Parts: sequence; C-alpha cells; structure tokens
Amino acid sequence: MTTLLIVPQAISTSLSDLSGFHTQPLTEHDAPGRWPRIGPLAKRSAGFHRVAVTQNPAATVVREMIAMLSSSAEPLDAQPHIAEFMTADEPIPHLLKEKVPECLYPLLRRPQSCDLIVASHDLLARLSPNLSLHEAAIVTATSFAALPLPPTMGRFPLPGPGSSIVDHKLLHARISTAVDSLSLSSMNRKCLEAGLLLLWDFLDESHEISQTMEGKGSPRTADYWHGIMHRREPDAGNASYWFRRVGHHPAFDALGSTLEELMLQLGAPTDMAGEAMSRVTKRGCYDPFAMIELSQSALRSPNGPDHSLFRMVQYLEMLNLIAWSVQCP
Repeated sequence: MTTLLIVPQAISTSLSDLSGFHTQPLTEHDAPGRWPRIGPLAKRSAGFHRVAVTQNPAATVVREMIAMLSSSAEPLDAQPHIAEFMTADEPIPHLLKEKVPECLYPLLRRPQSCDLIVASHDLLARLSPNLSLHEAAIVTATSFAALPLPPTMGRFPLPGPGSSIVDHKLLHARISTAVDSLSLSSMNRKCLEAGLLLLWDFLDESHEISQTMEGKGSPRTADYWHGIMHRREPDAGNASYWFRRVGHHPAFDALGSTLEELMLQLGAPTDMAGEAMSRVTKRGCYDPFAMIELSQSALRSPNGPDHSLFRMVQYLEMLNLIAWSVQCP
C-alpha cells in the first residue's frame, strides 16, 4: 500500500527513495504555514491508500518522523479511521509530562506546519471537505508522537490574544472527550476546560467559563485562569485584580521550585533559564505580578528577548496549572 508524501519542493527529490511512499512537492496553491483542506487533498490522494503532509524543510527530520510513525505499536494501516500526528519537536517537559494524563497530550501540543500528519484516503473521504488536515488530526487522533527535539517558539501562546488555528466547536468537542475520561470534580473539570481553551487562543470562551466560577473554590484556580486571560487580553490592571483575588495558589510553589529545570528541559539556554528565575520568582515562589510586568515588556518589543522569554514561561505556567488541576483532590 503506497502513501502519497507531500513535502516542500526543495526536499522532495531527496525523499524519493522512501519505500512505500510516492513523493510529490507542495504546489503554489499550498499556502506557507497552512495545512491543506480535506477536499482538495482527498482528490489529490485518489489512488493512494494514505497521504502524509508536512512543510518541514529538513529532509532528515521528515525521515525521522516517518520512521517513528512506522515503528508505532499500532500502525496506521490497522486504524484507518484516525489520523496520525507527529510533531517535529517535544514541547511538553518530562517533569510535567509525568503529571499529565496521556489523553491530554494532543491538547498540549499546538500543531505547526513543520509537523507531519498522516491520514488514510478513506478517512479523508468521510470528513467534511472544508476541514483542514490539522483539524482532522485534532478531531480523530487518539495520541500524538513527538521527536525528542527542543520546541519551536510557535508552540507557545503569544503574550497577546493570538489567533486560533482550529474551529472552536471541534476543539471544544475534543476537550470534552478528553476531560470526560478523567475523574475530576466539577470545579476542576471546568478549570481544565478554561485552561485548554486559553492555551489554544480562545480567550472569550475561556473567560465565559472562568467567570461562572468567580471566587469559588480553595484555592481559586478559576480566578487564576481568569487572571491569565486578562493578562493576554492585554489588560494588566484587570489581570492584577484577579491575581490579588487568587492570593497564594499552591501551583505558584510548584512552578517556582521547578521553573529553571523546566526551561532547561525545553531547550532554553542556561542564562535564559536563570533569567526566568530572577524575573518571575521571589524566594523560590512564582510571582504572578512580576509575570504581568514581563508580559508588558514582551508586548512592547515583539522581536526582543523578553518576548521569547515570556512565551516560554507562560506556556510552562499554563501546563503547570493544568498538571496541578488534574492531580489535586
């Protein structure tokens, strides 16, 4: 069974020797950084059992992603009803990965065009032609795999609002499926939903959930998500108000004590990890108000070092709070 492999023009020839794959280059109709729609892709892959797509410009990385998918315990041929997603890097630090259920892994890895998605032709024929390929993977994939490489900056949410790359209804349905499989209190379930929506740049939808739990719980996890949302809005004054309402959250201690190690696990340089500790922690505890100050600096200089530093720390902050939510009573 042959797989149609669609890759950048510059590496298509060097991948033509892959056994079981027929390599074709991306065309001028394939927008840079965007995944193709299901309709045109289904027509293009007619006659092939599967189709694999990536815009990764490194032939060696593409080979590694294909090799890892091929060695999967459950090969795609045995499960044609799902798409397989291989990320070109690993954005979940080992220290947090151990604390988060596997069903949440796909929801913590925001797809990038450098990744590889493989889907059967039969699956494409059954899905809406208006879906993009990465949305098909988000809807159907049961797990995502990743190469053990430092993540690209695009994995991390922006200091500001950002722009989601997936339809809200599709994402919310996937979140609900994952959360339903966990034994969580009603409060922690809603907090987890609010956090995952915020991670994917759905600020308004996240806000709607956190608002319904204003002042509830001990600690006030919903108010914590509420504060992050306003920080990204960006509304520093409102964010400060909500973090004052939060008071001291136990997730602050967890993040403060592990932040440097988490940064290093993400591939941050040693000096960057040290700067994160000096900028957003006090006496070993995470300081949300210092984080608000860093966010303002990041917003003022989108190409500066504070921008990269903030995005990485914010992502770790969100993962840390998600991990705390699924582990607490």
